[in-house]
Amino acid sequence: MKASFWKGRRVLVTAGGTAEPIDGVRTLSNFSSGATGAQIAAHLVRAGHDVVLLRARHAVAAPPGCRTEEFSAFGDLDAALTRLLATERFDAVVHAAAVGDFGVAAIEAGGRPQPVGTGKLGSEALPVLHLRRLPKLVDQLRARSANPALRVVAFKLTRGAPAAEAEAAVAHLFAHSRADLVVHNDLAARTSAEDFPATIYAADGTPPEGCASRSALAAALEQRLAEPPAVPA
Repeated sequence: MKASFWKGRRVLVTAGGTAEPIDGVRTLSNFSSGATGAQIAAHLVRAGHDVVLLRARHAVAAPPGCRTEEFSAFGDLDAALTRLLATERFDAVVHAAAVGDFGVAAIEAGGRPQPVGTGKLGSEALPVLHLRRLPKLVDQLRARSANPALRVVAFKLTRGAPAAEAEAAVAHLFAHSRADLVVHNDLAARTSAEDFPATIYAADGTPPEGCASRSALAAALEQRLAEPPAVPA
């Protein structure tokens, strides 16, 4: 039953971190390499699925056989998700991109406003950045999708969080995103660049599943997504 449902499905994978412009040469970004999303995409391609990888411009390259689009800032990713989900029918979205929580709303230097995203701030006066909170894209994936049965995989990253705090963060993500699965990983638990301990949580209450590496995570996600979607009562 799993094989017949999941064989040759269409999956949108996001990967890498957003970079919000400060001036024309500086950005507000994060450390995401996009390696997790790229490895998940590679596994799905090898398994015979039709994959689109939406990756940050400087993220890990896409695997062979994978259609790729790039983004830089939050607005680029936002627009690409809106277009792709509305015009193409995907069976699942694996939203592994590290989307920034803040963008630059305004800049002041030497008591005067400065343009955002253009030119180059001088080094004479210390600039003051005014930030704005960016919306959670994962919360909007279902509403944007042409497929009402879209499966959503969300990701939650913590750093040195106690177990109770991590579980509360996962529960909060489920509540506002309505994701089918949430992958939690904690940076403090990683001992090397190749090490990627993660836990998959399911909205249906299935016991959490631990994965020691990105390859194990990719295989586990495919198996979880292979299960037919629940039929509404």
